[in-house]
Amino acid sequence: MIRLCILLIYFVLYLSVCSIPDSKIYTLQTLEEFKRDKVLNEKSFKHSLNIIVDSPRYLTQPYIVTRYSDYQIEIARYSKWETNQKDILSKRIKEVLESLDLFREVTLNDNTTDEAYLMRLDLKRFEMLHYGRDYYGEIIVDIDFISPEGKRVYTDRLSKRIKLKDGSFTELAKELSNALNEIIEMIKTEIPKINKQL
Repeated sequence: MIRLCILLIYFVLYLSVCSIPDSKIYTLQTLEEFKRDKVLNEKSFKHSLNIIVDSPRYLTQPYIVTRYSDYQIEIARYSKWETNQKDILSKRIKEVLESLDLFREVTLNDNTTDEAYLMRLDLKRFEMLHYGRDYYGEIIVDIDFISPEGKRVYTDRLSKRIKLKDGSFTELAKELSNALNEIIEMIKTEIPKINKQL
């Protein structure tokens, strides 16, 4: 009898493990590798730049998020990004700012120094929106650029919302890749303008 119970438990566990769907991992595609864009005839920042990225806790996990309203989100169990959304943004921004050669050094950490400029990014959304029958991919980032003296030099909200052809995560990855590249290009064009004002 005990042997039969053990076999039955084993069989049920085996079936439950076999019924779990495969995890799917999605990758965002960036623009071609950023070329080193020396900004000619402009003074370069003499300081380093420190980038700090904040986000809601659910964006620090790699799982894909679908928002149904301002009050409801759903986190996919078996579909995720190759890394979490916060890290995706951090690494892409760091790459593009290093390519500009405007700063002595570009770092990603929470420790600020008195001699470094600070770029604080607040990632508000990086998700699929499902309102009614329509699907959208949306990225929202608040940006603050602060001088070593603590003066806010630049502040803005960058956002992109792109309508998706369907509600698949493959379509979401494609369109969020485009949206992220556009936001990075916005930042890439704004930073040299800030440099001229200083």
